[in-house]
Amino acid sequence: MKKERYVYNPKTLSYEKFVRSWRDRFINGIGILSGIIISSIFVSLLYQRLFPSQKEQALLRELETMKYHTNTVQHKLDYYSKQINEIQLRDAKVYRNIFGVSPIDENRWGGGSNKYEKFQDLNSYPNIGALLKDLLGKTDDLERRIGLQIKSLDSLQILANQRENYISSMPSIKPVVMNEDNLDQLSGFGMRVHPIHKILRLHAGLDFNVPHGTPIRATGNGRVLKSGQSGSGYGLHVVIDHGYKYQTLYGHMSGTKVKAGQVVKKGQLIGYVGSTGTSTAPHLHYEVHFNGNAVDPIKYCMDGLTPSQYEQLVRKAGLSNKSFD
Repeated sequence: MKKERYVYNPKTLSYEKFVRSWRDRFINGIGILSGIIISSIFVSLLYQRLFPSQKEQALLRELETMKYHTNTVQHKLDYYSKQINEIQLRDAKVYRNIFGVSPIDENRWGGGSNKYEKFQDLNSYPNIGALLKDLLGKTDDLERRIGLQIKSLDSLQILANQRENYISSMPSIKPVVMNEDNLDQLSGFGMRVHPIHKILRLHAGLDFNVPHGTPIRATGNGRVLKSGQSGSGYGLHVVIDHGYKYQTLYGHMSGTKVKAGQVVKKGQLIGYVGSTGTSTAPHLHYEVHFNGNAVDPIKYCMDGLTPSQYEQLVRKAGLSNKSFD
C-alpha cells in the first residue's frame, strides 16, 4: 500500500494531503530516464572495453600481428644496417686506400639528426605510430646509404678498370724468355764501352744475349708506333706506345711480326732476335722510356723470377762490361 504524504499549509493552518503536479512528475521522470540512459551508456562502454566485439577482437589480433611482424622487419633492418656499416668500412679502409682516393664524408653516411622528421605525423597514432615512424625512418636511411654505396662502388669500378688497363699496359715482363742458364748473359743500363766505337757512353737499355731467332714479346698492351729499319743504329726495330707515358723499343731484330698502328697485347709475338744495325752479335736491345726519358729496364723484368734470381739479374746487369751495340 502506497504511503500517503502530508504537508503543512500555512494559509489554512492545517496539514493537507500532498499531491505532485504534472510538471514535477515530468521533470522527475526526465531525471530518472536520463540517469538510466547515462548508466546504460556507461555500462555499454565498460562492457565494450572489457568484452570487445568479434570485429574489434579481429582488429586487435591484426594489430598485434602487425606489431610482431614490424618488430621482425626492424631486426632485419638492423642486421642489414650492420652489413652496410661493414661494407662502408671496407670501402673507406681497404678499397679506396688501394686506389689512393679519399673516403666518403662521414656526415653523408650519417644522414643528419633529422632523418625521422618527415614521419612526425605518425605520432598521432598512439598504438603503432612510434613503431611505424622508427621502421620507416630506418628503411629510408638504409635506402639512402645503399644508394651512396652503389655510387661509391661504381666509382671504384671505374678506377679498377683504369688500374687494370694500366697494369696490363705498363711494361712488366721480360721481352724474351730467360732461364737460369742465360740470366748472366746480358749487359745493363748505364755507362758502357761501345763495342765498335770503343768509347764510354750511356747504354740506354738492356741487352739480352740470346740466340738468333729467339721470339720477342711485347712487354705490355699498346699500339705499335714504328716497325722497320732505323738509321740510328737499332737496325730492324719496333717501338710500342703503351700509354700512361710509357714506350718500349726492341732493337736489332731479324724480323718483325707487327706493323705501325697495330694494337698489341702483353706477351704477343712481335718479332725475332737478330743482329741488324750497329750490333756485334745476335741479341735483343730493349729500352723502356717513361715521360720521354730512358729508364733502367731491369726494374720491369721481375716476371717469372724468384727474389734471389731477380737479385742475380740486377747484379749481372749492373756489372761494368761491354754492350753488344
